Amino acid sequence: SGSGYTWGLAATLTASWGNAQVPQPRSADYLLTATVEDVRALWLNPAGLVMSPEASIMAEAVTELPSGGNARIAQWTLAFNSRGVSLGYMRNRLRDDPATPVIDPQSTEEFRIGLGLPFHGGAVGGSFTLHNGSAGTDKGGDVGLRLRPRPRIDVGMLVRDIGRPRILGVRVPLSGVLGVAWAAVPRHVQVAVDATATERLSPASGIQMAYRAGAHLGTGGALPLGGLVTVGLADNLHVVTWSFGISLGRADRLVAVGTVLPPSTGGRLDRLSLAGVASRALGR
Repeated sequence: SGSGYTWGLAATLTASWGNAQVPQPRSADYLLTATVEDVRALWLNPAGLVMSPEASIMAEAVTELPSGGNARIAQWTLAFNSRGVSLGYMRNRLRDDPATPVIDPQSTEEFRIGLGLPFHGGAVGGSFTLHNGSAGTDKGGDVGLRLRPRPRIDVGMLVRDIGRPRILGVRVPLSGVLGVAWAAVPRHVQVAVDATATERLSPASGIQMAYRAGAHLGTGGALPLGGLVTVGLADNLHVVTWSFGISLGRADRLVAVGTVLPPSTGGRLDRLSLAGVASRALGR
């Protein structure tokens, strides 16, 4: 599942957010709205923080590999969750042009607080984020919902970037996500889809759509070994990234993911990420 207990095989259809400088957590490359249920839900759907009664911590670092060299750690994330109460921090080091090795001295950071509350058949959650950068400080928030209408069906909904925070002078648009997941074979086979609608800010108008779909395969055993593949498409369905990864462990696990640009944009390894998650089950 998205909590990392299983093998992963995912196909992800994502939107271009309109500005490469607007940071997104790299865990969003390979996790889905209706599946993630550990501390990483703070960044994807805060309602998932309380779908599994647990305490968990995570750390993730991302290394970017520009075409001209100068590999560097471009993002790192820390977060903690216990019974749906979560705290997180994300640091981004940005560069002017993603196609060049020139590093922009500007950087951004996020301080995030999340809360999930369970109810019969699901959970609701929200997060508040303080964005800080060289252009100033702004704030925003997310509101999420998780439903389990049937034992093997999960539904996730999210309204993201409420308040349209301004990051490095760029206004982040409001977006909504709807996701559905089906555990065909619990803990072994799961499929999921996401649909995202993002508003187009002035001077453009209207809505930009994107879609994500994934399947997760689980091996079980005392020390599960997993693998994942993701593909990202722009709203015109052109491929923008491929991601390949492996995971090892159950309650304590490591996830390593590499992202490759398609031949149309260079066909090279663009970034590597390594995440560690440690979880402990708690009684309800």
